Amino acid sequence: MAQLALARALLAESHASGEVDRCLDAAQARVEATGGRALAPQILEERARLAGLRGDAGSALDMLRQAQAAYVAIGADAHARRLSDELTAPASPVQEERA
Repeated sequence: MAQLALARALLAESHASGEVDRCLDAAQARVEATGGRALAPQILEERARLAGLRGDAGSALDMLRQAQAAYVAIGADAHARRLSDELTAPASPVQEERA
């Protein structure tokens, strides 16, 4: 959780640095070691945000879709709907980057 929180804080400040990658990698390693599936979609979502900051809209969209599916898989329907709304919104940040 701490690594994920740090990654989010860095992303909120529009940091697309290797430090965000390291935080997300550490969070992913912890998820894999502990089987903490609830954090997996959150990590995917933050990786999508990072890809968007780096200008890789295609990867950002793919990862947002993966995160949405992962939220559905764990029963986090409200988060899945939120991402669905974001993915279909005409003025979403990810959609704008693609244009």
